[in-house]
Amino acid sequence: MATYKARIPSCFLLLVMAFALVAFQGFHKIRDERLSNDIISEKNAEIERLREELQKERITLDEVRGKLKELHKYTDMLRSEKVKLTNQLNELEIVKNAIEERQLRLQSFLQNKEDQINQLKKQEREVIENKAEVQALTGLLDKKENEIKEIKAHLAQFEEGTGKDQNNMSEKMEAHNSNDVQISELVTSTGNVSAEKQDMIEATKEKSNMSKEETKENEFSEIRAMENVERDALEDKVGTTSQNGGLHDRQLEERTELQNIRTRNQDEDEKDSTEEENEGVGDNFDDMKEAENLEMDTDDKDPEDEQGEDIDKVNDEEEADN
Repeated sequence: MATYKARIPSCFLLLVMAFALVAFQGFHKIRDERLSNDIISEKNAEIERLREELQKERITLDEVRGKLKELHKYTDMLRSEKVKLTNQLNELEIVKNAIEERQLRLQSFLQNKEDQINQLKKQEREVIENKAEVQALTGLLDKKENEIKEIKAHLAQFEEGTGKDQNNMSEKMEAHNSNDVQISELVTSTGNVSAEKQDMIEATKEKSNMSKEETKENEFSEIRAMENVERDALEDKVGTTSQNGGLHDRQLEERTELQNIRTRNQDEDEKDSTEEENEGVGDNFDDMKEAENLEMDTDDKDPEDEQGEDIDKVNDEEEADN
């Protein structure tokens, strides 16, 4: 029995070795599977992490794209604003140039108005001076008319047959002629009288020629004719121009005829007529003075009104641009 126990069969050893080899291989296989499972789980976790990062990157990329679009829109808006600002700048430059041109025009217009004002002031001074001269002329004419009245009175006495009145009449005629000479000298010294004033002087002279005397004596008609000739010479010195110079002779003849008719027909009071004439002359000069003052006021007012309108217009344009 002892020999039988000590002896192990060879097939049993082979079986043990095969079993050990299979166990070893199975162990290694299990370990490899476990390791591979661990690696696969790690890789899967890494893949999931990468997927999450990819998703995050996609989200950030979308955000960046949205911001990029906003930046493009903002750049487009800035570009359009730049174009608008450049257009406004050009318009402001145009408005500036227009304002400068308007300012230059207003300055020139103001200078012209100042020149006109100075000229009107000069004319006003001349009118005042000429008014005094015309008053002197009217005074001389009144004096002359008074002398004519005295001559007429002497002529009436002459008709009654008084020889003494003839000498007095000759003396009055000499004084009358001396006054005419003074009037002619005064008129020649005031040759710059305006046409309107000359017309008024001539009108006063023509009105002063009207008398109420109805005598038919030849001497009185001769005296009146001489007076008319002297008055026509005075009018020639005061204001006859080259345009009406050719008609002077015919006007002289017609005037003498009319004056002769008036001396025969009219019966008016010369004193009242001369006073009315003086009042008319004063009223005419006052009207002329008021008209000149009104023109000066309008000339002074127009540049300020136009300048104010231009400034208001410019302010409105600037507010509209803003």
